Amino acid sequence: MRLKRTTTKISNEHDLVILTIHSSIQYRLTWNEWFVILTTFISIVLFLPFSRRFPLVVTILIWVYTVIFIETLDYIMGARPFNLYDFLDSSKYEPIIVFYHFVVYPICSYIFLYFYDTYQLRGWKLAQYLAVWTGISVFYEWLCLINGVLTYRDWNLLYSIPTYPLASLLLIGVFRFIKSNLPPEIKSQMVIKNQMK
Repeated sequence: MRLKRTTTKISNEHDLVILTIHSSIQYRLTWNEWFVILTTFISIVLFLPFSRRFPLVVTILIWVYTVIFIETLDYIMGARPFNLYDFLDSSKYEPIIVFYHFVVYPICSYIFLYFYDTYQLRGWKLAQYLAVWTGISVFYEWLCLINGVLTYRDWNLLYSIPTYPLASLLLIGVFRFIKSNLPPEIKSQMVIKNQMK
């Protein structure tokens, strides 16, 4: 990123210094960016009715874990040497994807855990739940493909089918770890919220 310093005369006594940023950031929104914005808005609307299920500390930990997991995974798989797919219009990392990773993925994780925790899914019911979420995730990934949010290089939609249940099981493991290590006063808040369902 290059910074260019330009000075514009405002009056005889004051100068305004303007820093103009020159980079590869796109300023014109294309349909794929609008698709990202639209799905982000929809995910926020879907999140609101569920947003008070967990105590704030649990919500923050789920959010942080999901962002770190997704950013790491997408960076490893989308960058060299693997370079399996690109986001949006180029192989360069676009700022709107950061926003997307910070909002859409954590909200999906939160809603996934909301139903998992509410219905205490185990065994066969958990397997069915994972299958339904895998179907939803693969369908959404397909929508991202046809709307230009994702461009595959050496990846295939079929590869995602085993990836989503594994990621979901890892998320459940992290969630269980968080719940089991909460201080007693926060655990009691979760028990009260579970009884109010």
